[in-house]
Amino acid sequence: MELRQLQCMVICAQTKSFSKAASMLFTSQSNVSKTIAALEKELGKKIFERRRHGIELTAKGEQIYKYALSMVECSTKILDCAEEDATEELRVSFQPSSWFANTFCEYYIQESAGEKYNIISAPAEEIIRRIIANQDQLGFAYFEDSQLDKLKKMFPENHIGYYTLKRTKTVLYCRDKAYHEKRNEISLVQGVEDYYSGISLWKEQKESEEERRKLQVKVTTNSDYIMQAMLQNTDLGNISPDGLSHSDKFINHDTMQLEKQEQSVQFICIFRNDQKMERLPKKFLTFIKNYVMES
Repeated sequence: MELRQLQCMVICAQTKSFSKAASMLFTSQSNVSKTIAALEKELGKKIFERRRHGIELTAKGEQIYKYALSMVECSTKILDCAEEDATEELRVSFQPSSWFANTFCEYYIQESAGEKYNIISAPAEEIIRRIIANQDQLGFAYFEDSQLDKLKKMFPENHIGYYTLKRTKTVLYCRDKAYHEKRNEISLVQGVEDYYSGISLWKEQKESEEERRKLQVKVTTNSDYIMQAMLQNTDLGNISPDGLSHSDKFINHDTMQLEKQEQSVQFICIFRNDQKMERLPKKFLTFIKNYVMES
């Protein structure tokens, strides 16, 4: 049994709807349904009755809910207690990114003064969940404008603020641009499924169904090590935001930019806006802002 399962159960019980819970958790209804089904299987008890117009707790579910709510509330208190420690701690989550990892190393070397750090690499939806749960003080992620517009409607009810660090475009990174142009097809290595997916933008540019079929994802990974190795040693390309993701000096890339595309991707920082930002996350955010401005 995991805390995230109990958090999911509590929100489902409070909203009486898998779809509403999915919206609050920034995930799909099917993922919420699978999470609850797995919890029910583990407990050997049915927690919810599935009704035509929603869900209701069973009698046993009512009992379990009280304990689950208590555990979720206690987890928040534990985090609050940890924050009272004399040693400051910075808790940050970010999308898998070699430039961000290198930048954090620079920050640690230049700015660290005995603080503790908890740095997590995660997909955007997990970053949002961690911020809502107060697990992290700052989260960094890429979002297409249309995706961010939808999320902004949900941010206020979850006490999330955000700051746009950079606006950029979608490009194809590849070791040999001429190779792809000659073959008129693009095979890709891409990150795990996430809110940002420039592939949809790229496909919109293609005029025919035949051209769109020639865009194929051959490798999917959440590892920057795999991503860098594949881009450096194979003919696979990668569709990503321009300007930050591939600033590694040891890998030379050609780029092919989407035609007729305005700047449509935002690299943002998210945080809780119902509490004052502490000294350490504020200092780190300033460092990242300066790095992005110089890149």
